[in-house]
Amino acid sequence: METDPYDRVKALLKAIKALPALYESEKTIFDVGSRGYYENPTTDLLAFFLNTDEVHGFGSLVLKALFSCTETCSGLDTTLVGNPKREVVTASGKRIDLVLESQNWVMVIENKIFHQQNNPFDDYERFVKDNKNDPRIGDKKPLYIVLSPTGEVARPNWIGISYRTFTSAIKAKLADHFLQHPLNKWSIFLREFVLHLENVMEQPTLDHESVSFVVNHLADFKAAETLQEKAIKSLQSALLHDLQNAVKPELKPTLDNWHGYPAIRFAGVNWVVQSDIVLYLDGRDEKQIVINFYSAQITNNERRSIADAHFCKEDTEQPWNEIKNTYRCYQVRIGEYDYPFIKEKLIEKIILMDEFETQIRPQKINNTEG
Repeated sequence: METDPYDRVKALLKAIKALPALYESEKTIFDVGSRGYYENPTTDLLAFFLNTDEVHGFGSLVLKALFSCTETCSGLDTTLVGNPKREVVTASGKRIDLVLESQNWVMVIENKIFHQQNNPFDDYERFVKDNKNDPRIGDKKPLYIVLSPTGEVARPNWIGISYRTFTSAIKAKLADHFLQHPLNKWSIFLREFVLHLENVMEQPTLDHESVSFVVNHLADFKAAETLQEKAIKSLQSALLHDLQNAVKPELKPTLDNWHGYPAIRFAGVNWVVQSDIVLYLDGRDEKQIVINFYSAQITNNERRSIADAHFCKEDTEQPWNEIKNTYRCYQVRIGEYDYPFIKEKLIEKIILMDEFETQIRPQKINNTEG
């Protein structure tokens, strides 16, 4: 015997409440685009913040943070003699992610967003050794750095630094920086970059309990979705029937979705502007069911005063404006679902709106300059 959909949904909801909440990392501006995880854009940003002469004004803050991650760099000068160089080409045509130079050292940095380290490290070392006659390199101390999720590197001359260690060092330096300098856009930008790196480095978590639950109850979720759709459409039809029997104007219903929750709209077919009344079944936390009513083409304070005098009652919240201040908006809070009360309030507000559209608008609103 097939289980009743209502019983299935009740059992599903009970089981959902017992599940642990899913962790969601903080979104950054770098998550908005589609290339946030690519190594090249990340290395470009890294080069920008490592550049001691860039417009960000951090000086050597990020470079000092990098140096603090390894004893090999302890005591070394953090003054660069030129801008960081990206995609430096070796004799064999390979590309080094990033090269930094000071008076006393030259640093080769490989940025590995993901774990694979299949780069030609020997070729990168040879690039430094074969360019001893280049005044930019000469006899400077070579430093070979791999930035990666784990900080592990299987090369004797290379220093492995994990992004977790690096971002922690940057945050420590930033904390001191914030105490001495005012907050600006570059501080926010660097903070977002650090958070983005931490998010990238996080191992994607798979909540097996939640995934298993969803997969094993797909039919129940579908039943819940179907039940919701049928219930809302049934409510819309019942309201249209009852409202149409109680008010003069012929009503046109529409069903919208606001923040994932149904908004049932009613407008008079003969209203000359796009005014309407909306029953919004807002299911978000700390929200409630409300009735909003929107009076169109209320474009100045004179018209707003006329509309407010008509619409503002004891049950009406503070009015506001929308759509470039061309709509005057009002709200009545309903609270919990109560069909008779909802119907009563909708009838009351539709009659109020119809009076405004058929009498007050032609007599008063249309005689004012809009």
